[in-house]
Amino acid sequence: MWLERQPQGVYLAIVGGGEAIEAMRTLDRLHHLDQTEMHWRCITMLDATFEIAFEILRIAVPSLRVIQSYDQLQLFREMLHKEHSTGKQLILVRVKSFYDQLAVTAPREKPLVPEIGWQTTSDTLAMYLAHMTDSKRCVLLKSCSVDGQATLDDAVAEGMIDAQVIKYAAEDIRCELITL
Repeated sequence: MWLERQPQGVYLAIVGGGEAIEAMRTLDRLHHLDQTEMHWRCITMLDATFEIAFEILRIAVPSLRVIQSYDQLQLFREMLHKEHSTGKQLILVRVKSFYDQLAVTAPREKPLVPEIGWQTTSDTLAMYLAHMTDSKRCVLLKSCSVDGQATLDDAVAEGMIDAQVIKYAAEDIRCELITL
């Protein structure tokens, strides 16, 4: 597992939608559906991938913690500023705890909110979470083969990540792409 090879620290994780979201893209291409509605449907689908990941990971990672709400995320942020973690901690984060329709219409945090539409993927959402939690590093675990020498611009050009990732990386968050 990727986490086992990492140094001590706190690791926040979100789960993308994979083939389920690709199926939604296909439906959209066939039926030209409302882009805003499709965006929020896909965000809702990430609840299912969160629950599945939790079910799988809670056995493999007994110390796994979860953040499921905005209030829990705020408590986590306060805890980070008060204490320094020893050891390794994996925290699975529900996307809706930091990104929902309310957050977009009335941002609760920093003003750099992802766009609504297909241009926002789970990669952007991971970078957005890193931005909100003042993280200095964001690792995007990709199911495709990643060239270790590729820049973020290269990854965007190849369609490996969405272009919005770059605007968060410009905010002093180092982004790494790794093959899962």
